[in-house]
Amino acid sequence: MIFLTKFSKLSVLVNSVSRETVEVPHIFLFAGDPAVEHQVLQIAVQFPFPFPFLFSFGTLLKACLMLPNEAISIAENSFRLSFFIEQVSLLKQYVNLLTDWSARVRLISRNDRNFIWERHVLDCLSFVPHLPKDGPLLDLGSGAGLPGIIMKIMRPDLEVYLLEPARMKSLFLSETITALGLANTFAIRARAETLAGNSAFSGKFQIGTARAVARLPQVWDWIEPLLASNGVLISMKGPNALNEFMHGVPDYLCATETTLTMPFTRRIRSFVFLQRCFT
Repeated sequence: MIFLTKFSKLSVLVNSVSRETVEVPHIFLFAGDPAVEHQVLQIAVQFPFPFPFLFSFGTLLKACLMLPNEAISIAENSFRLSFFIEQVSLLKQYVNLLTDWSARVRLISRNDRNFIWERHVLDCLSFVPHLPKDGPLLDLGSGAGLPGIIMKIMRPDLEVYLLEPARMKSLFLSETITALGLANTFAIRARAETLAGNSAFSGKFQIGTARAVARLPQVWDWIEPLLASNGVLISMKGPNALNEFMHGVPDYLCATETTLTMPFTRRIRSFVFLQRCFT
């Protein structure tokens, strides 16, 4: 049994030399043995605050912040991915850029800035095993490049287009592509509806990806004109995502859904695959 108590707005000494303190929105005190530590961590990461500290009997036990090498190890074991040294380096550089820019531009939720590896990088790495062999790939509503940039790092063979209408997010994508030296990667500032009217992009893409963009019927309407005849949309959603089709999946669509419980956060993700049916 876990005894968990939450205290609000306490100051924590983070540097005993400089006497620097930080105001922590929530601190958790629990009484238990080491066997329950993991369970407590799973509870703690569900709370939306930037500095979750766990204390056991008044002693700092663990800060709930994932280190890069921890995330890589989890991805290797959970998603059966292999990483080259260069890929690990690029992922770290990308997270550093994302962290720096997020101090000035709203690229990700403020509550997620200290949890980029566990809440975003791992999420996006889970996409990689589902990617088909051939591109090109269009990441719809790419935002901060999640998952587009990460998929490009892991699949450098793919030609990747990052579609994002917001000016500052698009600028971040362009500068990140340059900073990381990502070849055959392009940031496009436009809406999907506009891009569909461009003959250079209509029917171009074998792969479309979407993460936290919109409901599935809307995502399909946006990307369908941009997909090749045998192209596939892969969308990351919550559980039972196909229920977003209020009247059922249309007959002209072939749809499959697989679920995954994310390591560490234990959040349930669905991968939905949509493509045209041919009879």
